Amino acid sequence: MCLKLCTCYTQGKIDSSQQGRRALDHVSGCGRESSLRGTRNDGVYVSNDGGSHWSARNSGLPERSAVNYLAAIGTNLFANIGDGDWEWSGGYLYRSADYGGKWIKVPSERRFGALIATGEDLLAGSSDCSVFISKDVGLTWTRQRGFDHDPEILDVLPEQFVTCFAVAGPYIFAGIKYPGIGRSSDKGETFDWIELRLPKDSTLECLTTIGTSVFAGTSRGVYLSDDAGETWRQAASGLPAKTRVTCFAEHDEKLFAGTSRGVFRSIDGGVSWKATNSGLANTMVTSLAIIGTKIFAGTQGGVFASTNDGQAWKPSMKTFWAQARVSTFPSSDCGT
Repeated sequence: MCLKLCTCYTQGKIDSSQQGRRALDHVSGCGRESSLRGTRNDGVYVSNDGGSHWSARNSGLPERSAVNYLAAIGTNLFANIGDGDWEWSGGYLYRSADYGGKWIKVPSERRFGALIATGEDLLAGSSDCSVFISKDVGLTWTRQRGFDHDPEILDVLPEQFVTCFAVAGPYIFAGIKYPGIGRSSDKGETFDWIELRLPKDSTLECLTTIGTSVFAGTSRGVYLSDDAGETWRQAASGLPAKTRVTCFAEHDEKLFAGTSRGVFRSIDGGVSWKATNSGLANTMVTSLAIIGTKIFAGTQGGVFASTNDGQAWKPSMKTFWAQARVSTFPSSDCGT
């Protein structure tokens, strides 16, 4: 078993000072010093030296591809390819059987949001709060019955995409940005609606789990549930007020949160947080990944790495990249 590191650069909103610059937006990783990354405008790249140098792996992808999400099942890598503001319009799915060597569009014209692999099944969020499942590596898709069938919910959340997933024990959680969560206890076959009561105008940004605890990163800090999402409480001690939490990662019983104010670390299960930003030149963190003892932070100023639990950070590449996202997934074969 090893981990594949992919860096994906997606096309999305950037401020005027970043116009014209290529941008990193999603990373997932593989051991054996082999890594992939997708770009904001330039598709997927691969690295064989732990992220120091990169080369393009775009065969079969549209020109100037924007990579929104990655997932993997065995040797199959899936990329959600968008064309702009993915949070609203989603993207199309492509599959590679050789970790980015060649990509083929999956036979579906539906636009998808978040992706997650659960065993041999691939779940994909879509519009109208819907979740689809494929049991044959993306060849066919079935719409799952769940919170998207409630007319009252659709009246409140019209055309909303499922933009994040998390798994805790027998439960799969599907997150909606404005804001709410679907919960499945039958491997994604059906979903029930969970109302996430947040302050007015708050958004749900990300989900993660540690054991049976579920963490929700929001535009107003972190919320925690210890009862499978039935009840939630704020877990933001040490986070500045109104901190936007965009991503999580867990390593050696420590929980890391990527935020609009840098990386924060919790050693007590999310009860309290402490900033760990030394050397992090850009503190707008959009994603985190952990491979072995190394933590990667994707930021609006590129990808940074830490080998000491976030106490110090160094750039992981010389080239400037904006809007970086990083993620990891296990694989049985790292490929070449």
